[in-house]
Amino acid sequence: MNTKSKGSSIAKEVSLPAREGARNRADLTAQQLRFIAEYMKDRDAKAASSRAGYSDTYAAKKSSGLLRVPAIAEEIDRRTLERAMRCDITTDDIVLELKRIAFFDVRKLFDPTTGKFRADPYEMDEQDARGLVNFDIVVLDRAGDYAVKLNPGNKMKALELLGRHLKMFSDGIHHTGTQTITYITDFGEGTSDPDD
Repeated sequence: MNTKSKGSSIAKEVSLPAREGARNRADLTAQQLRFIAEYMKDRDAKAASSRAGYSDTYAAKKSSGLLRVPAIAEEIDRRTLERAMRCDITTDDIVLELKRIAFFDVRKLFDPTTGKFRADPYEMDEQDARGLVNFDIVVLDRAGDYAVKLNPGNKMKALELLGRHLKMFSDGIHHTGTQTITYITDFGEGTSDPDD
């Protein structure tokens, strides 16, 4: 694949105005920068805030709030983009691999004419071979006979991740539109304003 074109497609997925991002990075404290570095390791806000030196109480109750600070969110996006470009990974790469696992067909492990198990992964086409997560070779005896145990990926997890990517599921309630709130300011006769 052409690395240059992949890199540009990644840049279109996450783009930050260079000047604004640089300004916001300058506003981050040393502790916030440590949080960002720790968060990039495992994407766990609670653990990252603890490792960055925030108190255990803060980490337990308010660590996810750090992710909503605009300068922190932008810096995480910027670092994520840089990592993706360094590793030459696009969203399409991830989705295609998940698709291979999610739609792996176990019948492909058998020869359609003889019904015999295909023990050699090199006999499979790329799509099928990449649907396998790993395989184990088990030696059965001293004569060198062996069995191969092929392990397809977790189909349900791959389907779940693909569904989330396509926004097929909702983890919470999402409101759209506007809402009108009416405040009552006239309490009528014989009542007093609670602020008086």
